[in-house]
Amino acid sequence: MMQTTQIPLMLTPFAVYLYVLGVWHSGRSPRVVSGWLDCFLLAAAIWGLLAFGPAGGFFTGPWLGAARPWGASILLVVVGSIIAAVVPSPFSRFVIYNINPVEFHDLFDKMIVQSPGGFARTLAGYENSAEGVSIVVESSNRFRVVVIEIKGARARSTLAALKPILRERLSEVRSGPSPIAWIFFAASIAAMLIPFGAIMATRPEARRAFLGLFQRIVGR
Repeated sequence: MMQTTQIPLMLTPFAVYLYVLGVWHSGRSPRVVSGWLDCFLLAAAIWGLLAFGPAGGFFTGPWLGAARPWGASILLVVVGSIIAAVVPSPFSRFVIYNINPVEFHDLFDKMIVQSPGGFARTLAGYENSAEGVSIVVESSNRFRVVVIEIKGARARSTLAALKPILRERLSEVRSGPSPIAWIFFAASIAAMLIPFGAIMATRPEARRAFLGLFQRIVGR
């Protein structure tokens, strides 16, 4: 059975991830985020939910027998497999938050097609057949997110050249805070209040300490 003290450990990484998403969606301009950073934060959130939640007990339970010390490693493999399925190539992509996909496609299309790089439009994005590089663009109108993935032998160098240019162009776009930012902030606060409520409900000493602190603050 999961202990009350495990709940903060389980939900804190998830709450931090939601809060960061809220920050990325609340800026005046779109935010360009490296794929590896976006992937790392997602992995930390999933790892916290699994490692300190009911799944953590499953992977370190007595049913493993002699393999019990390897439970944490097994859990790490599970988290890695989940992330690999969700984000197959984090080092060759970047994510743009708080962006109108329609406006972005217009801006990106002009920037790529009119540039001397030799890219041409395709159904999934853009392709430079001479260099063997393709750019896949995925977007979500509901979440105001655009994901750009670069494939090919020169994917890393193309990404390194493209990202600072795109970041500079997008810094001139005034998108304003996205309404979805407040949803992420509210979800983050809720995720932090759940552990606090659980501790207050199950630990009398915690309630007494909190009540004493509150009385001292009010008394002042």
